[in-house]
Amino acid sequence: EAAAAVELEAAKRFRKTVLVIYNGGTIGMAPEPKLGGELAPMKGYLTHQMLTMSDLTHPSIPFFDVLEYDKLIDSSDMSIEDWGMLLKDIERFYFEYDAFVIAHGTDTMHYTACALAFGLRNLAKPVIITGSMVPLQEVYNDARRNIKMSLLFAGHAQLCEVCICFNDVLLRGTRATKINDNVAAFESPNFSVLGRVTSAGIAVNRDLLLRQPRGALRVSPRFSDAVLCLTVTPGDCLTGALSLFKDMAATQGPAKPKEDLTPEQAAARRRTALAKLPVQVLILRLAGGDGGAAFPALPALKKLAEAVHAAGCLMVLTSSAPHGGFSRVAREHIARHAKHVLLLRDMTAEAATVKAMYVIAHSATRQRIAELMDADLRGEVTTTDNIIESHL
Repeated sequence: EAAAAVELEAAKRFRKTVLVIYNGGTIGMAPEPKLGGELAPMKGYLTHQMLTMSDLTHPSIPFFDVLEYDKLIDSSDMSIEDWGMLLKDIERFYFEYDAFVIAHGTDTMHYTACALAFGLRNLAKPVIITGSMVPLQEVYNDARRNIKMSLLFAGHAQLCEVCICFNDVLLRGTRATKINDNVAAFESPNFSVLGRVTSAGIAVNRDLLLRQPRGALRVSPRFSDAVLCLTVTPGDCLTGALSLFKDMAATQGPAKPKEDLTPEQAAARRRTALAKLPVQVLILRLAGGDGGAAFPALPALKKLAEAVHAAGCLMVLTSSAPHGGFSRVAREHIARHAKHVLLLRDMTAEAATVKAMYVIAHSATRQRIAELMDADLRGEVTTTDNIIESHL
């Protein structure tokens, strides 16, 4: 036994070590007798299968351990607290493993990818999120291959970001979105894939990868729920949202500083008032492309923008079109008719939502929230500038 342990330690010097964290989802589902045989995340099932799967003993596969959560959940039930648990566990084991693989449900996988990306500043190791559309226990499943490919990508030395690995494709976590319910469930509509599985092996586009960070890892599990995301359709008068922000402006908007307050006291009062707002960022998904130039709801959009601004909040616009964003004509038209709004270019609505939740929790003013929402923090948006260096 002692000799075997020495050999294992020697092997680990050359093969990467990965921590697989399983928090639930389809990938580890099995028939649950208590539910009449209905499929449900089965405690111990995925861990046992991975530890006994012969494919995962191949020398090209990194060594791995499995951390299975006591409470396995459906990803549609993911919460801010669940994101925080994942972030804290990555921080806890950060120096014990070379990479991390998260086995997760598909419904909110892209949201979790964004949350981990924003919550892990100066990440210098791969964090790969995967799952499956068909449970591992089924004869035909995509789970087995997704697990293997995720472990292979996790062994890639140059990856230092949060990614989704699904159906032989590696996507940037902050660019991914779920597009359907088949085995090719995810895509990155406005950014090239980072890697693929080919007949020659795994291929990674190194030119697209985030650069290795210069600072130490900083983990922040803090997110705010003061974000409202709405999809606007032609003819939508936005009356519900307009009423909400008018009420906020009347009753919960930031108080005007008194003349006898110092600038520091006035700033502190504004921060306190902002923190009390039930909604600090409103995200509107508009029809994208040139359709924005003749958008029927623009009069209502203008009124809403004024009400949101008066309430001390920020309104941001993103496109509901999966590819691209707003055309130049649409951007100019919206800018002329709706003041105090921020257009998010080609950021996905999911990334914008999670980013807002993160930025709000770490910002004291509306101006700072707007600056960070407009900047590229984790490769989530195309800008003319490089990813900004900030305390976030």
